[in-house]
Amino acid sequence: MKNSRYTIFFIPDDSPKRYQFSISKKSILVGLGVFCVLAILFFIVVIHYAFLQDMAWENLHLRAENNKLSSELKDLSAETKKLAEALNKVEIFKNKIKLIASINDSDRNLSIGPIGDMNKENIINLPSLEDLSYLNSKTKMMRLSILRSRVELLSGEIEINQKEMEELHKYFEERKEILRSTPARWPCYGWITSEFGFRYDPFTGEKTFHRGIDIATSIGVPVIAPADGTVVSTGFNAGLGNEIVIDHGLGIVTLYGHLNDIKVRAGDRVIRGQTIGTVGNSGRTTGPHLHYEVIVNGINVNPRKYIIE
Repeated sequence: MKNSRYTIFFIPDDSPKRYQFSISKKSILVGLGVFCVLAILFFIVVIHYAFLQDMAWENLHLRAENNKLSSELKDLSAETKKLAEALNKVEIFKNKIKLIASINDSDRNLSIGPIGDMNKENIINLPSLEDLSYLNSKTKMMRLSILRSRVELLSGEIEINQKEMEELHKYFEERKEILRSTPARWPCYGWITSEFGFRYDPFTGEKTFHRGIDIATSIGVPVIAPADGTVVSTGFNAGLGNEIVIDHGLGIVTLYGHLNDIKVRAGDRVIRGQTIGTVGNSGRTTGPHLHYEVIVNGINVNPRKYIIE
């Protein structure tokens, strides 16, 4: 096929010269093809760039939304923990008050075994949500909804408990003397080696009635007053060694035996938590311990029925 050529002339208005150039049909077709390819590539690049820009903007928006959700989740998680801790404290205090309210309940029996500083278990135990980096937005929204529900639930429970506490507080406000006279604390911490009631005497082997509880611990451990009261007597007893007797009023008396030191005198006014002596090994004993009795209206009762802390 013959390759046609085209000649183009350029004649300036102010010059007699003439300019011309020729180009083949094939060159024109090749040029048009290259132009079309370049145009198509240009549009592809522009469209791809616009797509990347849109994705970058969407990612930025999602990242901002994700950070906001994470922040809200952490805030709600912290608020939920605070509410749970507040509810735990209210529950623990309420239970203690209710125990004191049941002070004359002969059927009530507290835990037995070794005693000491006990860790209170949380009534409500919530999982930590501090690390949220592994969650996607949908999951975080679900967690956020769950946490909001928990916060509402806890807030309602706390409100109910607060009302109960207000009623209890009002009830016991008029009965402060009963609370002050209740031997609600352990006189010392240690191991219970002998309970209240019948037992075999460690010296004679005969079955006898033990009028208190024995708390084994080291010599010199402080002994505290479990309630407010007045020291009735102090001195040495052949069986109980160095002993203290305290009258708490309302017919409640406590006795402490086998002491090493006595730090109060008859007639002294003591308050709950005050050190009145130290654990010893005086009197008739097989080792250092505190013999502790609670006497109500002249009758020995199990001290455990009064202890709540």
